Amino acid sequence: MDQPNGWMPPVFVLEQELEQLTSLLDSRFGERYPEETDALRAELERAVVMRADWISSDVVRMHARVEYLDVASGRSNRVTIVFPWEADLTNGRVSILAPLGTALFGLRVGDAIRWSTPSGRLHVWRVLDVQDVQEEEHAS
Repeated sequence: MDQPNGWMPPVFVLEQELEQLTSLLDSRFGERYPEETDALRAELERAVVMRADWISSDVVRMHARVEYLDVASGRSNRVTIVFPWEADLTNGRVSILAPLGTALFGLRVGDAIRWSTPSGRLHVWRVLDVQDVQEEEHAS
């Protein structure tokens, strides 16, 4: 897929998450959401695959809570990147297949990406902070 995006910082993905996301792309979600799965597939194809003990804690992974800046508005927000069946926008749980989820996934703190949504709107998002929600939940 030809990406309409200008800034393409490196994308990092855990081996296990790559397997899970590849299965997602080959599932009924891939058939129902072809544009969204094409965008995710393009990101995964350019990703650097990492082992869990090698990946940095500042990388946006599945179930990570991400604080990001919308550069145009100057506003920051927090979301958790989840699988489509876990998405719940009222609680800040954004699907990996949503433009924001796909764009932020695999980036590191400090990375910015320019991303065009299916409606044609161009966004520039910068990752400000990443927290592993699973580790956070075990600590409480």
